[in-house]
Amino acid sequence: SYAQMKDYDKAEEAYKKATEIRPKDPTPWNGLADIYTAQRKSDLAVAASTKAAELAGASGGLVGGGANADVLFNQGVTLFNAGKAADAKGIFEQITKSSPEHAEAHYMYGLTLAGENPAGARAEFVEYLELGANDRVAHLLRDGRRRLHGFHADAAVFIDDHERDGFDCGQPVRRPL
Repeated sequence: SYAQMKDYDKAEEAYKKATEIRPKDPTPWNGLADIYTAQRKSDLAVAASTKAAELAGASGGLVGGGANADVLFNQGVTLFNAGKAADAKGIFEQITKSSPEHAEAHYMYGLTLAGENPAGARAEFVEYLELGANDRVAHLLRDGRRRLHGFHADAAVFIDDHERDGFDCGQPVRRPL
């Protein structure tokens, strides 16, 4: 796809055309949010992901007034990447309650809790692992799991240690729909 080739102008054009052809489908709006995020166009990314969540809600999904968990998750990641962690926190909390099997939502909710509630962040990271997450982040957390069980410092210290190891926890990869 154009987005995978990083031809963002053509990708944007294609997604905008798709929004005209399928005006009630949230998928092209999520695509727009992805390409805007990749270009660090935060305001446009947030607007596109919000539109996707609204459309998903109108089409009768499972979470948050009808929006499905993956669309809401993408909206939360977009907000988090735009520096709006407080707004993202509510979305991730909602997903962890409504779709408790959504491992990535537990991880992201943990990130939003890290500075203010280390015990809550730790619990979300552990839940993420217990749900069987098997991506790079999960491997990093499993490598440090012994430390996770016994750490008393702020959970942000745990995250910072992994950032120094070359993984940027502040820019999570969006989960494909």
